[in-house]
Amino acid sequence: MADVFLKLAKRQLLGDDDEEDEDEGESCPTNFDDLSQADPITGSVTFHDLMIYISIPCMVITLIVSGYLVLGQARNYREPRVQKHLIRIIVTAPVFSVLCFIGVASYGATHYVEALAEFYEVFTLHALFLLFIAYLVPTTNWETQVAFFSNPKYGGFKFFKKRYLFVMQVIPVKLATTLGYIITTGVECWMDRSSRRASTILAIIDTLTLIIAIMGIFPFVLRNQAHIQKLDPQILSKLISVKLIVVARVLLNLVLSILGWTDSMEATDTLSYNDLNVGLSVFITCILAMVTSLIMLPFYRPKQFQERPLVDFPGAETGYAPRVAIDYDDEGNAQVGEQLIKPEVKPKAKGRRALLDVLNIIDVLRAVARGVRLIGKKDGYTAPPEQELPEYRQH
Repeated sequence: MADVFLKLAKRQLLGDDDEEDEDEGESCPTNFDDLSQADPITGSVTFHDLMIYISIPCMVITLIVSGYLVLGQARNYREPRVQKHLIRIIVTAPVFSVLCFIGVASYGATHYVEALAEFYEVFTLHALFLLFIAYLVPTTNWETQVAFFSNPKYGGFKFFKKRYLFVMQVIPVKLATTLGYIITTGVECWMDRSSRRASTILAIIDTLTLIIAIMGIFPFVLRNQAHIQKLDPQILSKLISVKLIVVARVLLNLVLSILGWTDSMEATDTLSYNDLNVGLSVFITCILAMVTSLIMLPFYRPKQFQERPLVDFPGAETGYAPRVAIDYDDEGNAQVGEQLIKPEVKPKAKGRRALLDVLNIIDVLRAVARGVRLIGKKDGYTAPPEQELPEYRQH
């Protein structure tokens, strides 16, 4: 493994593909030298320089907007089980922006940072699914969550198990393919036959994995849409805004692939092979990240939990989730059947608690492990006795 990373650093990060291949009697299609191989567009500014100059303000704007949203959530950190996922989702845009800027600035790092950005994209999908569960069930107790979704009103156990497994598989599979991309790019000459074959296989696996995950999350959301929207009327807008960059990247890669197949991406005097086939994709993605952060601004507003925090229903503190239909009156008070429950404003946690919760991915690993446990389980858990009390019955 040490040899792999040494070769990775020597060949890609130091940009000496041609020299190494001459010693081996081979020819590598791409030299990842950061010095542009094309003539300047104007004066001494090359197209590579221009992409860097444009990417810098795009990255700065993305960091400012996303930082404002994250700081707002951290300063109103009342619902950790919900807000930690919201912050992880908000961070999607700056993660793409920073990594893609690195890819624009250094072509030798492009393929590695792209793989890392796409891995975080899958992590965001995972966070969205856990966010929906947190909205529906006001407890982190696993048995209670399964008992809640075992109710046919929310799809039943088989429906929940299938959707949960569909989403959870994406993390370990994507982790494996990401490592595969990095190792393949490090030990093979990029764009040669072996590298293309390996990349194609990994891309097929990634696509199938992503499709399966989407087949898990969207039916789950549509089935419980009415219940989720009563707690967060903008939940679909949150989903669509953060997934804009994903859809745009799919279309971008499709267009660039078609242009490549039709030999429309040939180098010119002012556009090098690297500019068109390596830097252009991450450059456009850096711009898309900025657009995504701006679109997310109204839907991930910092004062969301200050104006109307989520309600803690009786029993939530003991680990039991009520099975009730939730509604709100004109003043924002939560209405459960005939019973009116005043919103309880939780004390704000310190900002560092939000940071620690977001960085602590034990809940992600635990969710994947729970998916493994679900594989052999045929029936859901029995609802706790407390849920049979009148205040927990469905209305």
